[in-house]
Amino acid sequence: MIVNLKKEKEKIDTSGFSYTASSSSIHQRRNFFPSCVDNFFDEPDLIREFALSLDMKPSEDGSWPGLRSKSLHEIDNELHQNIFLKILSVYYDLKYADISWGSGRAFFQSIPKYKGSDSINKGWIHMDNSDELAGLVYLTPNANPDSGTSLFKLKDDFKETYVPFARSPDKHNFYTDRKITDKNYIKSLEKHNNQFVETVRFQNLYNRLITYDANELHKANSFECDQSRLTLVFFIRDIKNDNIKRSPLNRVQDKFNFDSQFEKQINNYKGE
Repeated sequence: MIVNLKKEKEKIDTSGFSYTASSSSIHQRRNFFPSCVDNFFDEPDLIREFALSLDMKPSEDGSWPGLRSKSLHEIDNELHQNIFLKILSVYYDLKYADISWGSGRAFFQSIPKYKGSDSINKGWIHMDNSDELAGLVYLTPNANPDSGTSLFKLKDDFKETYVPFARSPDKHNFYTDRKITDKNYIKSLEKHNNQFVETVRFQNLYNRLITYDANELHKANSFECDQSRLTLVFFIRDIKNDNIKRSPLNRVQDKFNFDSQFEKQINNYKGE
């Protein structure tokens, strides 16, 4: 099945979140700032129908919760390419940028609510730092808004015990055959997540795209939805723009982007 996407101008909504940059030295250099784009797909109902028609399987090693489809490029490479270009248009004007990427993966993921307390339906804070850019599109209509995604930074007093990939055996056991009591699982989950403080919170809104640097710490806030929490998750690496060598985040942070007159106004405010 091939789903063709219409080209349209994205509407970037930055009103729903605030961003606090992390300065912890353990983080690798970031190239992308977090973004939020509502009404991402022209026909989200069709994308959702397509996703629900696919076979999905659980993680064999318990690396992630719920079920995932095969990588989208194996199912429909044309759709895969169109979606990745649309995602990258958040950061690059594709009329002028010659964009390519080395590799990328996208999966439809469905996470049902786990039986038990609210605490058991929370994600593990982690990074996707084998990649460069990551994110997801929410595909559950009328979802619980609190089942979105948050970004985090490490607490200063937990630097020595930092576990970046949440490689807890308790997590892997729970996401596979659940050979662990709920009490012990929640204890392990909370011990890990309490190492961090939230910096950004995205609500789960149907057809909302969120993107973030793959070196950002993040987690799913809740799996509690009336329906399974359906998303399209993606990971992109080796992104290249042959026309501009600087990354999107570096371009924004680079003070030399501002002309001398603007810099003069800033100095006036400083009293210089």
